[in-house]
Parts: sequence; structure tokens; C-alpha cells
Amino acid sequence: MSDDDSRRVKKVRKKKKTRKSHVHKVLDKVKKIAQIAGFSLEQPKELGTKTLVCGFNMPGNRKQIVYISHSGETPDGLDIISFASPCMEVRKGFLGGLGRKTAEDLLRRNSILPLGGFGLADFGDGEVLIVKSNQIVDTLTIEDFEAHVSLVALVADEYEKELGKDEF
Repeated sequence: MSDDDSRRVKKVRKKKKTRKSHVHKVLDKVKKIAQIAGFSLEQPKELGTKTLVCGFNMPGNRKQIVYISHSGETPDGLDIISFASPCMEVRKGFLGGLGRKTAEDLLRRNSILPLGGFGLADFGDGEVLIVKSNQIVDTLTIEDFEAHVSLVALVADEYEKELGKDEF
């Protein structure tokens, strides 16, 4: 390996290390805001270093989970976090998936939701329908945190309830 190649490798490693500590700082800020708002967040090791988890006890003895993660930056370099709550496992293959009527229904729902919307996300072994909203971290207030985390949990739980399920 030439000296130039060696310097490039070191520079990339340093950038990854710096980026990792930056994500930790962002999530630490989110944890502090959550704590002030009265929410308890966990950071399970199996989800990696970019994801926090908030569990909810919903009315009717139901449960719902919200994942909060660093999801990137704006073009101006402002950090963005995502609040996502799963509400349906989406199977692949013949007779799997959402189907046209369901997809159209979700698009209609997206047009009337006050914050966030439905989408698909990879969750380990398959795709999951989620309710998701995003927030720039620098402008995140306690009220914003409460609104995002509560709304995605509520909308996802309502959709699960319509399906006659309580899986997430």
C-alpha cells in the first residue's frame, strides 16, 4: 500500500469514528429532551448505535413501540431524527404485500395526517408498514418531541386496532 493510500484509509477511518461520536451526541440531546418530557428511552444493542426505543402502554391494555433514530442531514448539514412506529408486517411474494386498495387507503390517510405519514421500512427479516415523522434536531423542543412520539404511536396503534392486531 502506498503512503497516499495509507493516508486515505486513515482519513476514512477517522471520519467514520468522528461521525459515530457525532450521532451519539445527537441521540444524547434527544435523550435529554425525552427525559425532561417524562419519557424513558432505551438503546438496545441489537438495533445499533443510531436507534432509541420508546415503549407505550396504550388504552385498552394495548402496547406500541416507537423507534427514534438519526436518519441523516439536510443539505445544509442539520441533523434529522425520525420517529417511526410499526403497525403491520408486510409479506413478500404471491398474495403478500399491501395490495392496491390498501396502498390507496394509506395514501389518502397520508394526505390528512397532521404530522408524518405511512411508509414501508426494512425491519430485519422483512418489510414493515410504519408511521413516521421527521424533525430537525437543532429545533427540537419538548413539545415537538411529545407531539412526534405520541402521534406516530397513536396513529400506528389505531391502524393495528383496525386490523384486529396488537403486534408492535
